[in-house]
Amino acid sequence: MIRALTQRQPLPAGSPGFVNDIWRIALTLLLALLGFIFFVVGILILRLLVDWLVIPGVKYRDFTEFYLLASAIRYGIDITLPLTTIGEHLGIDPTLVGFNHPAPYPPTMGLLFLPFAYIDYTLGGLIWLAIDFASLVAAIALLVQLIGSRLHPLLVIPIALALVAWDPVFWELKWGQVGTLLLLLHVGMLLLLQRGHPRGAGVLFGLALLIKPLTVPVAALLLLRRQWRVLGAAVGVVVGGYAAALLTVGPIALIKYFTQSLPTVGRFYSTFWPNISLATLGSRLFEGMWQPAVLPRPEDAVMVSDPLIASPLAAQAILLLLPLLVISAGLWAVHRLPLDSAVAILLCISIAVSPISWIHYEVLALPLIAQTLAWLQAHGWPRRLTTAVACILLPMLFWLMIWLYLGLSFTRPRLEGELPHYPAVATLPVLMPGLLLLLLAALGTWMAYHSLPLVLDVETRSPR
Repeated sequence: MIRALTQRQPLPAGSPGFVNDIWRIALTLLLALLGFIFFVVGILILRLLVDWLVIPGVKYRDFTEFYLLASAIRYGIDITLPLTTIGEHLGIDPTLVGFNHPAPYPPTMGLLFLPFAYIDYTLGGLIWLAIDFASLVAAIALLVQLIGSRLHPLLVIPIALALVAWDPVFWELKWGQVGTLLLLLHVGMLLLLQRGHPRGAGVLFGLALLIKPLTVPVAALLLLRRQWRVLGAAVGVVVGGYAAALLTVGPIALIKYFTQSLPTVGRFYSTFWPNISLATLGSRLFEGMWQPAVLPRPEDAVMVSDPLIASPLAAQAILLLLPLLVISAGLWAVHRLPLDSAVAILLCISIAVSPISWIHYEVLALPLIAQTLAWLQAHGWPRRLTTAVACILLPMLFWLMIWLYLGLSFTRPRLEGELPHYPAVATLPVLMPGLLLLLLAALGTWMAYHSLPLVLDVETRSPR
């Protein structure tokens, strides 16, 4: 901990300490103003989402896929069928279901959502929105404890409402995803690790893997650190979950999911333009991407990008090797850090290089963001590091559409029939969120290695 001076004489104007005080006051006012703006916008967005969901009828969201998967399990329908086919079996218009591919989620996800298969779809959507937001509130409350903040408990809900205006949380709630639940499980895991409860931490980590195996690199860290009790509990939960799935959907469906459905969907989305994963760099440069058109004409159903050099082999090599190299470097960098810091850093790395990564996955960066801000506060908000963190966090507030339009605005498509073909460079700005996550992880690693007790300088109140 920093040993702050409790008795200080008033500092004269123009002295370094006076300038530092002005810097901190200005920073506090800026953060308060930004927080208030996000709070108001967040309330409006949440109200609009509720109003949208109460209108009767099926609205395609990711929750729709969870609902269909759970319903397929309830009625004994093959879970590896395309979602549109499952929707037809349930009497849902295929145009309201989404893409014509199998569910990309594991059968264990279907078991989690099985209770929703027994209630009305509209009611289920509202209930899940409430659970989604409640998970965010609970995760923030646990984060406050994790970083040792003295934040008043009554401020937790306003912070959650302000975060609704952040693009990843907005899309998390809009699509009805499971990111806030994953965040809650991982923050709970970090808190239990910090307090010396490895088995409980392992149980929460295992539950997170059953929902989405997005953070498997954390298991590699636990293995390197010989955290056998954490790993044992996590493995036990995962084995138990898949045993339940095996009994529910049968071995054939389970095998088909891993050998057919998962590779098919992975291939489908590895060339999807809004995939923010840095692992898609190969597809962007050597294979080409696609997405529903936003420019130049709304009537175009889809737009694609041309590769610099057509080489599917190079694209696949980068898709496989880049995550392996980045995760290996990350494990090497954090393996000596406290587990709560190391895991938070690996969460960001996992999001950045997972073969399929969406903007709403960035909610899992909140533990490292909170730890980074706590470090800055504990060290008196040093100007250079605070500026560096701001240069990372402020662009993370940008909507994904800003990065998309940035690439489209400075390039021109060629028309092949009615299909606009953009150059490969137009797709690269979409990778900025993934790059920012890596920069945040790198800065968080440096901070974690420089968290030694410091003595504040008498005149400037800055770390010596």
